[in-house]
Amino acid sequence: MGSRTIVSISSGGIGYKDKMILKNINLSVSGNDRLAIIGNNGSGKTTLFKGILNCPQIVKTGI
Repeated sequence: MGSRTIVSISSGGIGYKDKMILKNINLSVSGNDRLAIIGNNGSGKTTLFKGILNCPQIVKTGI
């Protein structure tokens, strides 16, 4: 995969129809990158991954 960009989020937001969980997300992950997502329970870690995987119940904003 090398330096190819796999995930790129610019000025993003993610959540559900009635509540945005994360705002102002800026993230770029390339092929050889390693990534750790840490945070408190309920902080949006799983919601972020569901959004990246295009789960239909997730609302996304940004580029």
